[in-house]
Amino acid sequence: MTRTEATTSIPGDPPKSASWRTLGTTVLVPNFLYGTGQGSLIPIVPLFAHQLGASLATAALVAAMLPGGQWVSNIPAGWLIGRIGERRTIYVGAAIACVGAIVCWLSISVVMLSLGVLMVGSAAAVFTLARQSFVTVAVPLAYRGRGMSLLGGANRGGVLVGPFLSAMVIKLTGDTGSAFVVGASASLAIMVVMPFLPAEPTFSASAELDRIPKGTGNLGIWATFKARHDVLLRVATSAGLINFMRTSRQIIVPLVGLTMGLHAVDISLVVGVGAIVEFGLFYLGGQIMDRFGRLWTAIPSMVMFAVSHGVLALAPELIHPFAWYFGASLLMAVGNGITSGVVAAMGADLADQHAPAAFLSAWRSITDLGPAAAPFVISGVTATSSLAAASGAMGGVAVVGIVLLLRYVPRYLPKRAGGA
Repeated sequence: MTRTEATTSIPGDPPKSASWRTLGTTVLVPNFLYGTGQGSLIPIVPLFAHQLGASLATAALVAAMLPGGQWVSNIPAGWLIGRIGERRTIYVGAAIACVGAIVCWLSISVVMLSLGVLMVGSAAAVFTLARQSFVTVAVPLAYRGRGMSLLGGANRGGVLVGPFLSAMVIKLTGDTGSAFVVGASASLAIMVVMPFLPAEPTFSASAELDRIPKGTGNLGIWATFKARHDVLLRVATSAGLINFMRTSRQIIVPLVGLTMGLHAVDISLVVGVGAIVEFGLFYLGGQIMDRFGRLWTAIPSMVMFAVSHGVLALAPELIHPFAWYFGASLLMAVGNGITSGVVAAMGADLADQHAPAAFLSAWRSITDLGPAAAPFVISGVTATSSLAAASGAMGGVAVVGIVLLLRYVPRYLPKRAGGA
């Protein structure tokens, strides 16, 4: 996107083809690289923790440091973007991720590994918030759903490729910890390619953008919390339940497979097929969001999450249990695929279009509570009752999310984006 094009676009204006080409390179390339690094680490962290002597429960806790680190770093990330801008913040995030991956690789104790994983998770907040802030101001409202879907889709593409690269490196070296080199290399690659990507647009000279009323963009993050607490507590909490369900499926699907006596390879194949389905649907979700509104992807996906979690709760007791298990897993994948970017798009719709970083930082602090809390909620229900009860409870959470989204999204989002 050239600087001239960026300063003559307002929400609702169709972007020129050159703008889309530039947006693709500016957003998709670094996001794909970052997703590759993340994807290479996600399946390895609990295995490496177990090799270092951690119990299965402790290994799961170490893995939870990834979403936990992202959650605790959302507010510092917003502050950093406001001080040094999106592009420099990306360099900081990539550097933190690189150092964190190296710390993981050199770990000689569970504590050291946890510190490295926490750094990688913290870098995710810095990186993703910078990209979301950029797309918020660079893409007109009429195309924002597709912009955010591309943002999420590029990351998912990397997450799909990352595990295969890790497997290849581990196969060649015979060392599980060598997979962290893939994560470090991906972060280094981001810092290498960023200088060659087009500069982010600036709207300082845009007379058109000046017509949009200024909101809370110039406020600090805590002041933004205070000024926009009604939106954050209602819409962000509702949208956060989508993230909660996304994380729930990552935990429930493998565990239900284990209770059914499936081999790890079979479970991995089911998860892999689901990942392919998710990646194939991300842009369709963006098209639906832009044409009909955010609810037209959010509500169907939550219905799919509710139904599929209910089926998984019953699958081990049903006739042909694997067929039910596989079908429910694919239904989850479809629901997750069409919601690529929907939570980010809602946050962008509500943010100050001049300076969105402060609001988006507050927004992500709430919406990222779901991924951080889901493992502990599922673990608690499973420990006190059963895995089937936990899966059923997650379906109930999805129903609550449907009610809240239907109530608050049409009320607060711009009419064109809400989609009543």
